[in-house]
Amino acid sequence: MKKLIIVSVLATTLLSTLLSARYISTFKGQKEYLKKCRACHDGSTVFVVKYPQEFWKKMMANNGEKLIQTHKNLDKNMVEKEQNIDMIHEYFASKRYKKKYKYLNAFLMRYAKDGRKSPTTGR
Repeated sequence: MKKLIIVSVLATTLLSTLLSARYISTFKGQKEYLKKCRACHDGSTVFVVKYPQEFWKKMMANNGEKLIQTHKNLDKNMVEKEQNIDMIHEYFASKRYKKKYKYLNAFLMRYAKDGRKSPTTGR
Protein backbone atom coordinates (compact mmCIF):
# COMPACT_ATOMS: atom_id res chain seq x y z
CA MET A 1 0.00 0.00 0.00
CA LYS A 2 2.82 2.38 0.90
CA LYS A 3 4.54 1.65 -2.41
CA LEU A 4 1.37 2.47 -4.33
CA ILE A 5 1.01 5.81 -2.56
CA ILE A 6 4.67 6.68 -3.13
CA VAL A 7 4.48 5.77 -6.83
CA SER A 8 1.29 7.79 -7.34
CA VAL A 9 2.77 10.83 -5.57
CA LEU A 10 5.92 10.60 -7.70
CA ALA A 11 3.90 10.21 -10.89
CA THR A 12 1.73 13.21 -10.01
CA THR A 13 4.79 15.31 -9.20
CA LEU A 14 6.50 14.34 -12.44
CA LEU A 15 3.42 15.05 -14.54
CA SER A 16 2.80 18.45 -12.94
CA THR A 17 6.46 19.39 -13.41
CA LEU A 18 6.35 18.52 -17.11
CA LEU A 19 3.12 20.45 -17.65
CA SER A 20 4.33 23.52 -15.77
CA ALA A 21 7.65 23.50 -17.68
CA ARG A 22 5.69 23.63 -20.92
CA TYR A 23 3.69 26.62 -19.69
CA ILE A 24 6.77 28.36 -18.32
CA SER A 25 8.62 28.13 -21.63
CA THR A 26 5.72 29.83 -23.39
CA PHE A 27 5.49 32.43 -20.64
CA LYS A 28 9.24 33.11 -20.83
CA GLY A 29 8.93 33.53 -24.59
CA GLN A 30 6.12 36.04 -24.20
CA LYS A 31 8.14 37.90 -21.59
CA GLU A 32 11.10 38.07 -23.98
CA TYR A 33 8.84 39.27 -26.81
CA LEU A 34 7.45 42.02 -24.60
CA LYS A 35 10.93 43.12 -23.52
CA LYS A 36 12.68 43.02 -26.88
CA CYS A 37 10.15 42.99 -29.73
CA ARG A 38 7.14 44.95 -28.58
CA ALA A 39 8.66 48.39 -29.19
CA CYS A 40 8.71 47.86 -32.95
CA HIS A 41 6.08 45.14 -33.46
CA ASP A 42 3.27 46.19 -31.10
CA GLY A 43 1.77 43.83 -28.56
CA SER A 44 1.91 40.09 -28.98
CA THR A 45 -1.86 39.88 -29.49
CA VAL A 46 -1.50 42.18 -32.50
CA PHE A 47 1.66 41.07 -34.31
CA VAL A 48 2.26 37.39 -33.51
CA VAL A 49 -1.28 36.32 -34.44
CA LYS A 50 -0.99 37.88 -37.91
CA TYR A 51 1.06 34.95 -39.18
CA PRO A 52 0.43 31.17 -39.20
CA GLN A 53 2.73 28.60 -37.65
CA GLU A 54 4.31 27.78 -41.02
CA PHE A 55 5.56 31.37 -41.31
CA TRP A 56 7.06 31.25 -37.82
CA LYS A 57 8.64 27.85 -38.50
CA LYS A 58 10.45 29.31 -41.52
CA MET A 59 11.50 32.42 -39.61
CA MET A 60 12.76 30.44 -36.62
CA ALA A 61 14.49 27.60 -38.52
CA ASN A 62 18.24 27.19 -37.93
CA ASN A 63 18.16 29.14 -34.66
CA GLY A 64 16.13 31.93 -36.22
CA GLU A 65 18.55 32.62 -39.08
CA LYS A 66 15.87 34.15 -41.31
CA LEU A 67 14.58 36.26 -38.42
CA ILE A 68 18.09 37.51 -37.74
CA GLN A 69 18.73 38.32 -41.41
CA THR A 70 15.42 40.17 -41.68
CA HIS A 71 16.36 42.34 -38.72
CA LYS A 72 19.94 42.89 -39.91
CA ASN A 73 18.66 44.16 -43.28
CA LEU A 74 16.40 46.80 -41.75
CA ASP A 75 16.61 50.23 -43.27
CA LYS A 76 17.04 53.13 -40.84
CA ASN A 77 13.80 54.59 -42.22
CA MET A 78 11.92 51.54 -40.95
CA VAL A 79 12.83 52.16 -37.30
CA GLU A 80 11.58 55.12 -35.28
CA LYS A 81 14.84 55.93 -33.51
CA GLU A 82 18.18 55.46 -35.20
CA GLN A 83 19.74 54.03 -32.04
CA ASN A 84 17.21 51.18 -32.14
CA ILE A 85 18.99 49.72 -35.20
CA ASP A 86 22.14 49.24 -33.15
CA MET A 87 20.17 47.72 -30.27
CA ILE A 88 18.45 45.30 -32.65
CA HIS A 89 21.76 44.16 -34.12
CA GLU A 90 23.30 43.79 -30.66
CA TYR A 91 20.36 41.74 -29.42
CA PHE A 92 20.48 39.19 -32.22
CA ALA A 93 24.25 38.80 -31.79
CA SER A 94 23.97 38.41 -28.01
CA LYS A 95 24.09 35.36 -25.79
CA ARG A 96 20.70 36.42 -24.45
CA TYR A 97 19.05 35.78 -27.82
CA LYS A 98 20.70 32.37 -28.07
CA LYS A 99 19.55 31.54 -24.54
CA LYS A 100 15.97 32.79 -25.01
CA TYR A 101 15.52 31.50 -28.57
CA LYS A 102 13.75 28.28 -27.54
CA TYR A 103 11.29 30.18 -25.34
CA LEU A 104 10.58 32.77 -28.01
CA ASN A 105 10.05 30.00 -30.55
CA ALA A 106 7.63 28.17 -28.23
CA PHE A 107 5.69 31.38 -27.70
CA LEU A 108 5.47 32.21 -31.41
CA MET A 109 4.30 28.71 -32.31
CA ARG A 110 1.67 28.59 -29.58
CA TYR A 111 0.17 31.99 -30.31
CA ALA A 112 0.45 31.94 -34.11
CA LYS A 113 -2.67 32.64 -36.15
CA ASP A 114 -3.43 28.93 -36.36
CA GLY A 115 -1.75 28.03 -33.06
CA ARG A 116 -3.27 25.89 -30.35
CA LYS A 117 -4.08 28.81 -28.10
CA SER A 118 -4.57 32.11 -29.83
CA PRO A 119 -5.04 35.06 -27.47
CA THR A 120 -7.51 36.62 -29.89
CA THR A 121 -9.73 33.59 -30.45
CA GLY A 122 -9.32 32.10 -26.99
CA ARG A 123 -9.12 28.55 -28.32
